Amino acid sequence: MIVKGQQHFPYKAANVFSAIGAPHHIEEKQRFLGSRNIDIRQCEQTDSALDLKIVREVPAEAPAMLKKFISEWNRVTQEEHWRENAGEYHAQVKVDIQGVPVSINGEMRLYAEGEGSVHEVTLNFECRVPLVGKKLAEFVAAKSQEAMQNEFAFVADYLRANL
Repeated sequence: MIVKGQQHFPYKAANVFSAIGAPHHIEEKQRFLGSRNIDIRQCEQTDSALDLKIVREVPAEAPAMLKKFISEWNRVTQEEHWRENAGEYHAQVKVDIQGVPVSINGEMRLYAEGEGSVHEVTLNFECRVPLVGKKLAEFVAAKSQEAMQNEFAFVADYLRANL
């Protein structure tokens, strides 16, 4: 299952990229999204690259049939590896939810458009558990889609307040 999202910003891609890798921005964003026990394990940023690894606990209200796989709080490890090429920023993303048999991989792209920029996200969700696997992947994808929209809103507000 694939989930896509897109956000337009009235700021240059380089400014948005800089904010994405700012540790205080990362921590504020994760708190806004409801995360706790946020641990930024890696945050190495230059003008043309960002390597990020965040471990955190995120809440989930799973339906009864999925509670065997998803806890009330779930430990999530997210890795992003960004590189700049000809003014565009591209990232490979991997998300691991401890104990949940769903693999999440994807790509992000940040590029100039007019006077501003566009941030695109594409995530692929797979689950190989028989019978409930499709429902589990759909649940995780729906929660991720919701978090993506909330994250875009937070980033827009953050940029408005800080640029």
